Amino acid sequence: MKSLKTIILVVTVALLTGGAVYFWQQGIVKNQRDALNAQMRDLERKNKETPPKNAPAPPSAAVPSAPGEDASTGYPISSTSTEQKPDVRVVYPNGGESLCMGKTVPIRWEASGVQSVSVDLKDPNFTYTIGNFSASSNRTSSGISSVSWKVGDILDIGVLPAGKSYQIEIKSKDAGTNYSDTSDGVFGIAKCK
Repeated sequence: MKSLKTIILVVTVALLTGGAVYFWQQGIVKNQRDALNAQMRDLERKNKETPPKNAPAPPSAAVPSAPGEDASTGYPISSTSTEQKPDVRVVYPNGGESLCMGKTVPIRWEASGVQSVSVDLKDPNFTYTIGNFSASSNRTSSGISSVSWKVGDILDIGVLPAGKSYQIEIKSKDAGTNYSDTSDGVFGIAKCK
Protein backbone atom coordinates (compact mmCIF):
# COMPACT_ATOMS: atom_id res chain seq x y z
CA MET A 1 0.00 0.00 0.00
CA LYS A 2 2.86 2.31 0.82
CA SER A 3 4.43 1.71 -2.60
CA LEU A 4 1.10 2.48 -4.30
CA LYS A 5 0.94 5.80 -2.41
CA THR A 6 4.52 6.51 -3.44
CA ILE A 7 3.71 5.75 -7.08
CA ILE A 8 0.61 7.95 -6.98
CA LEU A 9 2.60 10.73 -5.33
CA VAL A 10 5.40 10.48 -7.92
CA VAL A 11 2.90 10.47 -10.82
CA THR A 12 1.02 13.42 -9.33
CA VAL A 13 4.25 15.43 -8.86
CA ALA A 14 5.34 14.56 -12.40
CA LEU A 15 2.00 15.63 -13.85
CA LEU A 16 1.97 18.85 -11.86
CA THR A 17 5.60 19.62 -12.72
CA GLY A 18 5.06 18.78 -16.39
CA GLY A 19 1.93 20.89 -16.47
CA ALA A 20 3.75 23.75 -14.81
CA VAL A 21 6.57 23.49 -17.37
CA TYR A 22 4.02 23.41 -20.17
CA PHE A 23 2.20 26.50 -18.90
CA TRP A 24 5.53 28.24 -18.24
CA GLN A 25 6.61 27.55 -21.86
CA GLN A 26 3.26 28.80 -23.16
CA GLY A 27 3.75 32.01 -21.17
CA ILE A 28 7.16 32.54 -22.77
CA VAL A 29 5.75 31.90 -26.24
CA LYS A 30 2.89 34.36 -25.59
CA ASN A 31 5.34 37.01 -24.34
CA GLN A 32 7.53 36.55 -27.44
CA ARG A 33 4.48 36.71 -29.70
CA ASP A 34 3.28 39.89 -27.99
CA ALA A 35 6.73 41.48 -28.35
CA LEU A 36 6.86 40.63 -32.07
CA ASN A 37 3.37 42.00 -32.61
CA ALA A 38 4.39 45.24 -30.88
CA GLN A 39 7.46 45.49 -33.13
CA MET A 40 5.29 44.91 -36.22
CA ARG A 41 2.87 47.65 -35.12
CA ASP A 42 5.80 50.05 -34.57
CA LEU A 43 7.21 49.28 -38.04
CA GLU A 44 3.81 49.73 -39.67
CA ARG A 45 3.34 53.05 -37.88
CA LYS A 46 6.81 54.23 -38.95
CA ASN A 47 6.13 53.19 -42.56
CA LYS A 48 2.92 55.20 -42.54
CA GLU A 49 4.65 58.21 -40.99
CA THR A 50 7.73 58.12 -43.28
CA PRO A 51 6.82 58.38 -46.96
CA PRO A 52 9.02 56.43 -49.38
CA LYS A 53 11.75 58.38 -51.16
CA ASN A 54 10.39 60.27 -54.18
CA ALA A 55 6.83 60.01 -52.85
CA PRO A 56 4.90 63.27 -52.93
CA ALA A 57 4.17 64.90 -49.62
CA PRO A 58 0.55 64.95 -48.50
CA PRO A 59 -1.21 68.06 -49.84
CA SER A 60 -1.83 69.42 -46.35
CA ALA A 61 1.80 69.22 -45.29
CA ALA A 62 3.86 72.38 -45.70
CA VAL A 63 7.38 71.26 -46.49
CA PRO A 64 10.14 73.85 -46.27
CA SER A 65 12.45 73.62 -49.23
CA ALA A 66 16.18 74.01 -49.22
CA PRO A 67 18.40 74.60 -52.26
CA GLY A 68 18.32 71.49 -54.44
CA GLU A 69 15.05 70.24 -52.92
CA ASP A 70 11.63 69.99 -54.51
CA ALA A 71 9.40 72.47 -52.69
CA SER A 72 6.38 70.17 -52.92
CA THR A 73 8.10 67.11 -51.46
CA GLY A 74 11.24 68.27 -49.65
CA TYR A 75 13.20 65.54 -51.41
CA PRO A 76 16.37 66.24 -53.41
CA ILE A 77 15.79 67.16 -57.03
CA SER A 78 17.18 64.45 -59.26
CA SER A 79 18.01 65.11 -62.88
CA THR A 80 17.05 61.53 -63.69
CA SER A 81 13.67 61.57 -61.94
CA THR A 82 11.84 62.28 -65.23
CA GLU A 83 14.07 60.09 -67.39
CA GLN A 84 13.17 56.52 -68.16
CA LYS A 85 15.48 53.75 -67.03
CA PRO A 86 17.67 52.76 -70.00
CA ASP A 87 16.48 49.50 -71.48
CA VAL A 88 16.05 47.61 -74.75
CA ARG A 89 13.64 44.75 -75.49
CA VAL A 90 13.17 42.54 -78.58
CA VAL A 91 9.55 42.52 -79.77
CA TYR A 92 9.72 40.60 -83.10
CA PRO A 93 10.86 37.99 -83.96
CA ASN A 94 10.83 36.86 -80.36
CA GLY A 95 10.79 33.06 -80.76
CA GLY A 96 8.66 30.42 -82.45
CA GLU A 97 8.42 32.13 -85.84
CA SER A 98 9.44 30.60 -89.18
CA LEU A 99 10.72 33.29 -91.55
CA CYS A 100 11.13 32.81 -95.31
CA MET A 101 14.62 33.33 -96.72
CA GLY A 102 14.74 36.46 -98.88
CA LYS A 103 11.39 37.87 -97.69
CA THR A 104 11.47 41.33 -96.08
CA VAL A 105 10.20 41.40 -92.48
CA PRO A 106 10.33 44.02 -89.72
CA ILE A 107 12.65 43.55 -86.77
CA ARG A 108 10.91 45.32 -83.88
CA TRP A 109 12.16 46.47 -80.48
CA GLU A 110 11.47 48.86 -77.63
CA ALA A 111 14.27 51.12 -76.40
CA SER A 112 14.31 53.79 -73.73
CA GLY A 113 17.19 55.94 -72.58
CA VAL A 114 19.53 54.88 -75.42
CA GLN A 115 20.30 56.64 -78.69
CA SER A 116 21.59 53.87 -80.96
CA VAL A 117 21.34 50.11 -81.13
CA SER A 118 23.01 47.21 -82.87
CA VAL A 119 20.67 44.59 -84.34
CA ASP A 120 22.33 41.20 -84.48
CA LEU A 121 21.32 37.69 -85.52
CA LYS A 122 22.59 34.91 -83.30
CA ASP A 123 22.85 31.18 -83.79
CA PRO A 124 24.41 28.71 -81.32
CA ASN A 125 27.91 29.37 -82.71
CA PHE A 126 28.07 32.95 -84.00
CA THR A 127 26.64 36.44 -83.77
CA TYR A 128 26.09 38.24 -87.09
CA THR A 129 25.52 41.99 -87.43
CA ILE A 130 22.39 43.00 -89.32
CA GLY A 131 23.11 46.68 -88.76
CA ASN A 132 23.44 49.66 -86.43
CA PHE A 133 20.43 51.96 -86.16
CA SER A 134 18.95 54.86 -84.26
CA ALA A 135 17.16 53.46 -81.22
CA SER A 136 14.04 55.28 -82.41
CA SER A 137 14.07 54.06 -86.04
CA ASN A 138 10.52 54.12 -87.43
CA ARG A 139 9.16 54.46 -83.87
CA THR A 140 5.39 54.14 -83.59
CA SER A 141 3.16 55.96 -81.10
CA SER A 142 3.24 52.83 -78.94
CA GLY A 143 7.05 53.13 -78.62
CA ILE A 144 7.94 50.22 -80.92
CA SER A 145 10.90 50.85 -83.24
CA SER A 146 11.66 48.77 -86.31
CA VAL A 147 13.85 48.23 -89.34
CA SER A 148 13.11 46.17 -92.42
CA TRP A 149 15.30 43.13 -92.92
CA LYS A 150 15.60 40.89 -95.94
CA VAL A 151 15.66 37.56 -94.11
CA GLY A 152 19.08 35.98 -94.26
CA ASP A 153 21.00 39.09 -95.40
CA ILE A 154 23.89 39.81 -93.07
CA LEU A 155 26.46 42.61 -93.24
CA ASP A 156 29.96 41.54 -94.26
CA ILE A 157 29.10 37.92 -95.17
CA GLY A 158 26.07 37.95 -97.46
CA VAL A 159 23.33 35.37 -96.95
CA LEU A 160 23.05 32.86 -94.12
CA PRO A 161 21.94 29.27 -94.57
CA ALA A 162 18.48 28.13 -93.49
CA GLY A 163 18.29 27.02 -89.85
CA LYS A 164 16.05 26.54 -86.82
CA SER A 165 18.09 28.09 -84.00
CA TYR A 166 18.26 31.82 -84.67
CA GLN A 167 17.60 34.68 -82.25
CA ILE A 168 17.63 38.47 -82.58
CA GLU A 169 19.74 40.46 -80.14
CA ILE A 170 19.30 44.21 -79.69
CA LYS A 171 22.21 45.95 -77.94
CA SER A 172 22.71 49.59 -76.96
CA LYS A 173 25.63 51.18 -78.79
CA ASP A 174 25.92 54.33 -76.68
CA ALA A 175 29.26 54.83 -74.93
CA GLY A 176 29.25 53.54 -71.38
CA THR A 177 26.05 51.50 -71.79
CA ASN A 178 25.60 47.77 -71.75
CA TYR A 179 21.90 47.11 -72.28
CA SER A 180 20.74 44.23 -74.43
CA ASP A 181 17.91 41.79 -74.98
CA THR A 182 17.70 38.59 -76.99
CA SER A 183 14.62 36.89 -78.44
CA ASP A 184 12.87 34.88 -75.73
CA GLY A 185 13.14 31.76 -77.91
CA VAL A 186 14.61 30.59 -81.20
CA PHE A 187 13.02 31.06 -84.60
CA GLY A 188 13.64 29.40 -87.93
CA ILE A 189 14.77 30.67 -91.32
CA ALA A 190 13.52 28.43 -94.13
CA LYS A 191 13.72 28.41 -97.92
CA CYS A 192 10.16 29.12 -99.02
CA LYS A 193 8.69 28.92 -102.52
